[in-house]
Amino acid sequence: MTFTELFAAAFGLIGTLLLATRSRHAGWGFLCFLASNAGWLVFAYTRGHWPLFVQQLGFALSSLLGIWVWVARPWLREWRNERWERQRERDIAAGAKAWREAGERDARGQ
Repeated sequence: MTFTELFAAAFGLIGTLLLATRSRHAGWGFLCFLASNAGWLVFAYTRGHWPLFVQQLGFALSSLLGIWVWVARPWLREWRNERWERQRERDIAAGAKAWREAGERDARGQ
């Protein structure tokens, strides 16, 4: 058994365990699957196992979709929401400052 086979098999098992836990880190299993797919692609290519190569290409695409759905898209959504919330807080603070300044001008009779 070569290092490539051990690498691919180990990352495939780790990915399966991560998904099976259904924890907040479960989506990272797809990243492990992608590493496993890469290992099996190398193995299949170097040995001329073309049906396995084609299968692993399909699994790699599936892993990329899983990474997008479980990891990248939620991270982007959270990042946008945090950014929106910071902007909202700045807008509220600017509005409050404008009201305060307007009240001070009215109090001085300007």
